[in-house]
Amino acid sequence: MIRAIVPALVAAAGYALLELAFFVPRNHLLPWSGQHVPLALLFFVVHGAVALFAAAAGWLLARVALPSLTGTLPAFASVGILVALQAVSFYRERVYSRPRDLVGTAVSLGIVLGIAGLALLVAHRFRRRDRLGGTIATILALLIVGAGVGRVFTAKPIGMAEAVPLRPEADRLNAAETGQRVLLFGFDGATWEVLDPMLAQGRLPNLAALAARGRTFDLETFRPTFSPVVWTSVSTGKNRFDHGIHDVVQTTLPGGVVLPRSMERAVFYTKTVGAPLRALAKRRGFPLAPYRSDQVRVISVFEAASEAGIPTTQIGWYVSWPARPLSGVTISDRFHLQVHEREGIAGVVSPQALASPLRGHVVTKEDVTLDRVREFVDAEDLSPEAWERWADRHEGFVEEMRFNLARDLSTRNVAVDLLARDSDWRLFGVYFRAVDLTHHLTWPLRDATGDPAQNEDLRLRPVIGRYHEFMDHVVGDVLANVSEDAVVVMLSDHGFEDRFAHARAPDGFAILAGGAISTSTRSRRRSPPSSACPSRKTWRRRRGSICCGRRFSRLTRFEPFPRGSGRVAGPLRETRSTTRRFVPRRSSASGRWATSGRRTASPQRRSAPAFDRRSVPSHRFDSLTLPVPPSPLRRCSSLRGPIRSGWRRRRAASRRD
Repeated sequence: MIRAIVPALVAAAGYALLELAFFVPRNHLLPWSGQHVPLALLFFVVHGAVALFAAAAGWLLARVALPSLTGTLPAFASVGILVALQAVSFYRERVYSRPRDLVGTAVSLGIVLGIAGLALLVAHRFRRRDRLGGTIATILALLIVGAGVGRVFTAKPIGMAEAVPLRPEADRLNAAETGQRVLLFGFDGATWEVLDPMLAQGRLPNLAALAARGRTFDLETFRPTFSPVVWTSVSTGKNRFDHGIHDVVQTTLPGGVVLPRSMERAVFYTKTVGAPLRALAKRRGFPLAPYRSDQVRVISVFEAASEAGIPTTQIGWYVSWPARPLSGVTISDRFHLQVHEREGIAGVVSPQALASPLRGHVVTKEDVTLDRVREFVDAEDLSPEAWERWADRHEGFVEEMRFNLARDLSTRNVAVDLLARDSDWRLFGVYFRAVDLTHHLTWPLRDATGDPAQNEDLRLRPVIGRYHEFMDHVVGDVLANVSEDAVVVMLSDHGFEDRFAHARAPDGFAILAGGAISTSTRSRRRSPPSSACPSRKTWRRRRGSICCGRRFSRLTRFEPFPRGSGRVAGPLRETRSTTRRFVPRRSSASGRWATSGRRTASPQRRSAPAFDRRSVPSHRFDSLTLPVPPSPLRRCSSLRGPIRSGWRRRRAASRRD
């Protein structure tokens, strides 16, 4: 047992370095500093405890069932358990990440049993040479240490930020005078899947009027779809590696290292460290803090417009506290947290002189009564006593609705006031939060069927629709203070879908109206990555004919590009006209079909498809080249002939001989 301690601790040190080399770059904690030493010690303690536990379990197993392996099994068990943990973690988090799945569980169990069996075999091999077996286990542990050291020295940041040169302070931005006003309206989590049916039913008149005088779009987003990340990208035009906002909150780790995300979303090398740290984070063992506006590393469109002398106002935008000074007014995302009777939070409004007058627009959670929440729930048939009992049983939903409804009401009040107070604004941005919250709370119940008397959760079915109706009134209140010649850009950061919520980055929505924006009669549609992308049916035919490529004559039975793609004029087809074309010809010497051919003006009985040089200008015709894009299709490695497959051609040649 004593001999197993050394390889166990050495292997634990190696895996601590591997964990550190993986954890630090993946969580954007480079460059290395002395603050990472406590983190490495924490990883070493966790891995060391696991390795020593495995060594003790191996020693106990040998004493009880395998006496001949008492001297070697503990050493190999300590190394084997760390290898097994790494293999299972790699498989479950990077190969097969579906949680609580039978296949993944079975494969993980097979990995553990396989490595355990290998450790038993090696221990049995050196059962009569305990000292040599311990030395080999130590050498394996040293190899792990070497791999860890190599990973530490070769660690590189994930997603390098752009190298943006510093602009001299004297070099200020200038704006060309257009007289145009722009209102940027943020609608968190809104999706056409909800909006389209409600617009068709006439339940959203203000949104319908806005869409009728403009254009609608499906807005693509990106992962991760955390609201602070996406909305900061909307305002800056940069991704998270450039603007520096990676999550909703930051976590302070031992040693003072600030993890730029929550512990639940941190990336670990193995679950050996991830599981206890996440369990500790659930008990608030690590301090959490939201992102601050001074942590945004790039300039936003509001700051750029303000610097250029354009009157600009920003209300409620994510990661806007402390409020940065603009040429107009900045209302930070902590404005709704103020209380009327107390001193306001510092830095929520810029200029500070407006903090006290605008504080009267704040709606607190206590101002939102239970009867106001009841308006969004199917509770018309409940008595006041029954409603209070229902609200007590659904306290989490009621509290979330009260808090976020108060936030959106506060934003509505201050936006209407500032629009009415300042008639000289040119860029105005406002953000509303709670639509996404209603999706998270009640999306699975949106289309549920049943009797609410039997299942009281079904009373939450109308929440999403009724909150959209409430937001439609908010849109009307805001747009009532905006002239029709102003450009209105209304958008969401992502959509929503069954089972996955917005984890797979579903499309959001966007409406562009007003000003010089012309209306469109075309149906809304998300544009594909390439206008020449074929349909699924065409792709199957193309894949079966070109990539398998057994008969060249099959090319005459499909259109290689969809009509109207601009790549070819029409489908390839055989013709008996005198169009100049390439004809594959068979060599009399080799008996093979050549890839280049003679030109002929006479019709051929069996020929390749006719090609018009002018219809495919991007392809050369020095050989028989098909108008096939380089990707995603594979090019045929050889041309077997237009009529016969390989074995038929060889059989015909043998008969002639």
